[in-house]
Amino acid sequence: MLRPALRVSLALALLALAVLEAQSLQAQLGVLGERRAAMAEKVRQGLLSARGAASRLRRNAGPVACLDELRRWLPSVERHDLELLGPDLRVLLARPEGPRPAHVPTAFQQRALARGEVVTVGPLAGPEGPRLLSYVALDGSEGLLVRVSSAVPDMAAQAPGQRLELGRHVASLAVLFLGLLLVLLPGRADAASERRSDAYEEAMARLGRQGEERSRELERLRESVADREVMARAGELSAGMAHELRNGLGTILGYARLAQQDPAAAHDAAERIRDECAALERVIKRFAEFVKDERLDVSRFDLRRLAERVAAREAQARPGAGVDVGPGPELLAWGDEDLLERALENLVRNAREAAGPGGHVAVRWRREGAQALLIVEDDGPGLPQATRAQLRPFFTTKPGGLGLGLPLVAKVAALHGGGLELLDRKPTGLVAILGFRASRATEGSADGVPPDSSQPPS
Repeated sequence: MLRPALRVSLALALLALAVLEAQSLQAQLGVLGERRAAMAEKVRQGLLSARGAASRLRRNAGPVACLDELRRWLPSVERHDLELLGPDLRVLLARPEGPRPAHVPTAFQQRALARGEVVTVGPLAGPEGPRLLSYVALDGSEGLLVRVSSAVPDMAAQAPGQRLELGRHVASLAVLFLGLLLVLLPGRADAASERRSDAYEEAMARLGRQGEERSRELERLRESVADREVMARAGELSAGMAHELRNGLGTILGYARLAQQDPAAAHDAAERIRDECAALERVIKRFAEFVKDERLDVSRFDLRRLAERVAAREAQARPGAGVDVGPGPELLAWGDEDLLERALENLVRNAREAAGPGGHVAVRWRREGAQALLIVEDDGPGLPQATRAQLRPFFTTKPGGLGLGLPLVAKVAALHGGGLELLDRKPTGLVAILGFRASRATEGSADGVPPDSSQPPS
C-alpha cells in the first residue's frame, strides 16, 4: 500500500499532467475556432456591407443581379456559392447550380435573421468537402433569405490529422483521470479510520466556512445590483432630459433664426421662445417625476387642439415635410397632457425627418372604445422590420441621435395603459399609432367615459 505522503505526491503529479493535457486540447480546439471565426467574420462583413445595395438590385434588376452584387463583396480567396431562399426556405435561385450541404435554420436562428443579424453555421460536410453556411435576410423583401456556402479547403485538408490529434488528447486525459482516481481511493487494509474521520470533519468545517463566504459574497452582489439599478435610473433620467432639451433648443434656435431674418416677426418669435423655455422647464420637472415614481398628472384635454399645437410648433421651428392636421372632430380624453404632447411631438418630428423636404405628414385621431388613438403617417422610406425589432433605448439609425424618441413614446403610452404600434404605409412610408386609455371614472359617468365627451372643454 502506498504511504500517504507518496500517494499525495503521485496524485499531484497526475493532476499536473492532466492540466497540461487539457490546456493542449483547449489550444487545439481554439485554433479550429479561430479559423472558423475569421472566415465567418469576413463573410459577415461582406454581407452587411452589400445587403442594402443587393436588396435594391433585387427589386429593380432581378435576383441574379442581387446575388452578383453580394458575391462582389465576399472575400475572393475562397469559393462562395450563393442561393436565394423563399419565405418557405425553398431555393429560388442558385449561383452556380450544384449540390449543397442540406441545412434548415432553426427557429432561434430564424428569429436572429428577422432582427437583421447574419447567422453562420458549420463547417458542414458536403459533396465537395466541408462548407461554412452564412444566412442573411434582404431588406424589405418579405422574408427572402440569401444563403452563402463558403468552401474551407484548409479545414478539409487538415481534418484527418486534427481528428487524430483530438482523439489522442481525449485518450490521454481519460488515462490520467483514471490513474488519479486509483491513487486517491483508500486501500482496503487502511486502518486509519480515525484519520478519515478527522479528514471528514475538517472537510465539513471547510464547507461551512465556504458557505459563510458565499453568503457574504451573495450579499455584496445584491448590494452591487441595487447600486447599479439606481445608476441605471439616473442614466435614464439624464439621457432622456438631454434628448428633450436638445429638441427644445432646436425649436428655440429656429425661432431665433426667424427673428434674425425677419425683424417684423421678432416679437412673435420672442413670445414663442419664451413659451418653449417654459415648456422645457415643465418637461424637466415632469420627466424627473416620471422616471422617479411614474405617477401621471391626469386631466381632461382635447386631442385635436393638442395635435394642432404640435403641428404648428414643429412647422414653424424647423424646415421639413408639411404637416396636415385633421380633418377630425374635437375629441376629449383623460391623460397626462404634457407627456402625451411630448410623445406626439417626437412622432411628428421623426415623421418630418423621414419624409424630408417636399414630403408629407398627416396627423389623425380617433376613439376606439376606452382607447384613444393618435396616428401619424408619413410618405418617407419607412422602417425595416429588422430595425423595428431592435428599437430600445439608445439604439438609433440617425447620426448624432440618442435613440430615445420612440422608446419614450412607447413608455408614455404604457403608462397610460396603451402602446406604440409601427405599421407599413402603402405604397411607402410609416404609420405610427400611439394608443392610450383615455377614460376615467367620473361622477355622472358609470362606464368611466367622461360625460358629454363630444364637446370641447369649457
